[in-house]
Amino acid sequence: MNKPKIEVAVVGAQKAASTSLHRYMAMHPAFTTHPKLEFTYFVRDEEFQQGYDKAFSENFPEYHPGQKILVKNVGLMYWKKAAERLHEHHPDMKLIAVLRHPAERAWSAFHYAQQMGVEDLDDFEQALGAGPARFKNPIDYGMVDYLGRGHYADQIRFLQSLFPPANIMIVLQDELQSNPEEVLKKCFEFCGVDSTFKPDFSIRFNEAAKAKHPGFIRMLKRNRTLRSVIGIFLPKGTRSKLMAKAGKANRETIQKKPMEPGTRQKLVDYFRPLNDELSKLTGKDLSDWNQ
Repeated sequence: MNKPKIEVAVVGAQKAASTSLHRYMAMHPAFTTHPKLEFTYFVRDEEFQQGYDKAFSENFPEYHPGQKILVKNVGLMYWKKAAERLHEHHPDMKLIAVLRHPAERAWSAFHYAQQMGVEDLDDFEQALGAGPARFKNPIDYGMVDYLGRGHYADQIRFLQSLFPPANIMIVLQDELQSNPEEVLKKCFEFCGVDSTFKPDFSIRFNEAAKAKHPGFIRMLKRNRTLRSVIGIFLPKGTRSKLMAKAGKANRETIQKKPMEPGTRQKLVDYFRPLNDELSKLTGKDLSDWNQ
């Protein structure tokens, strides 16, 4: 029997409150979703090659007939191959993209890459200069593509070349933070579900954190022998949960320090023409992003 198709996808952006939006939407009884942070089927080649039936069984254990399947992966708007796979799966899917001030997003992504054991450099400007090409693994490459991830207009335009533009909703992180109730109401209306439902906004997701032991997650990610041994004794689901718990135990909540003013200005200048292009494309006032 064919598995139900995914109907709604939060497609990014990375470090733009997409997790918060996804989790608040998932509180709606009309939706079912994956318990893990990201739905990786369209992004990871090995999972995609195993087929959607397997991905469905592993990711949507609480699905009930009649529910809409909701997924989230911040790579869906960044990786063209992932977007094409998404379209092939369901050409009339509804997409929601959460966008953040690109300079601030890059700064947050730098800290996240450090936290996840991917970014080896301690200096943000040095990491910007080094670029993502120093990483051969495509997932790591994407995690440290601090500039490329902020090329929103190119990414939205590509999505519009695949999906009907009316099926793509743009949410600004500032809007979500300042008026979450109104944003979620609009998201529910966009998805065709009861818009009077109110999520529990007292729950907060993805607080800023740093690694207690910086080399810990890096060791887990890069030590193939250790991963192979773990893989022999633990099934994939249990292995993923163990890695997630280990990473969580290695994090401590922090008050993130501000970016160096000079670095911030360089990024604002870099992104200004891209922001203006996005503003024309979406009709959104992004003047605050140019400051």
